[in-house]
Amino acid sequence: MVKITYKQFIDNILQTRGRFNCGEEYHERHHILPKCIGGTDDEENLIDLFAREHFIAHKLLALENPYNQGLQYAWWMMAHINTGKNCKESICSEFEYEEAKKAVHERCSGKNSWNWGRKMSEEAKYKISKAMQGENHPLYGKHHSEESRRKISENHADVKKENNPNYGKTMPEEQRKKISKANKGKTGLKGEKNGMYGKHHTDKAKQKLSERFSGEKNPQSRPVICVETGEIFWGAMEVQRKLGINHTNVGLCCHGRRKTAGGYHWAFVEKAND
Repeated sequence: MVKITYKQFIDNILQTRGRFNCGEEYHERHHILPKCIGGTDDEENLIDLFAREHFIAHKLLALENPYNQGLQYAWWMMAHINTGKNCKESICSEFEYEEAKKAVHERCSGKNSWNWGRKMSEEAKYKISKAMQGENHPLYGKHHSEESRRKISENHADVKKENNPNYGKTMPEEQRKKISKANKGKTGLKGEKNGMYGKHHTDKAKQKLSERFSGEKNPQSRPVICVETGEIFWGAMEVQRKLGINHTNVGLCCHGRRKTAGGYHWAFVEKAND
């Protein structure tokens, strides 16, 4: 029997069927270069495989990387199934794995799903939201690659145009009246209808917002200069952060309503150059 390598196995599928062409039959998404060895979520690293193919792919990866615990565990999880009431484990083949996955998919999706037609309670939503905050969030401390950001931006741009299901459509008059009635006498989403009602930014979020719109990044920032030293700051707040001099007093000096702040004279850069 001719042995096939993992690379040959994947390349053969790419050449014969393509990357995402499994049709309506049950299939699973696979990382060509597994994430545990540096793979990414970029499209060129993804491929759709039928369940039996997915099983074979992980088997080949495990056999070719015997010292990688992540790949060994992934294959072990796919190859072992529980049988009977005593939950004894047995090793299954790729065909048995596919049969089991298809059965679970058919019984647990759509109208066969246990939560079909049910609505989540507000309490459950709150618990999930709470559980996904901070370090518990799967993206905590992670950042999208430049390639991922570009693709997200392109996808959003497409949604704004022809790919948007509402593109070119006019809102029904009845729906307009309902929205108008709901917003009558309001200047915006106030109180409980505001998305931030009852919520507060964390200190870390506040710090990020401050850094994002401070100094030269702040469109309303006016550079100021210390007359005695000639040092230029991007704004009065930067003076306060670096020198500890109250930014209000620095601003009053620049506007001519105070002589000094922190023992120094201050002026807006454009005025100082006049």
